[in-house]
Amino acid sequence: MAGQGAQRYRNWSGTSGIRSFEAGPDFIRLTWQDGKPYLYTYATVGEEHVEMMKRLAKKGSHLNAYINRHPEIKKGFVK
Repeated sequence: MAGQGAQRYRNWSGTSGIRSFEAGPDFIRLTWQDGKPYLYTYATVGEEHVEMMKRLAKKGSHLNAYINRHPEIKKGFVK
């Protein structure tokens, strides 16, 4: 599963626990401040959620809030 390489998450609010992200064709991998990577795929959380997470990650804002609003995402990661 290859992506475009990890990019730093801008975290404009300064309150997110997300450190970096890597986006691929059908997934997004988030690395949290504690260093743990979490993989979210079309198969585990759905295309709509993955694509929204990619947009928010590139924007550098509201990604953590989006995940917290959707329990299916919080529970749908692959470590």
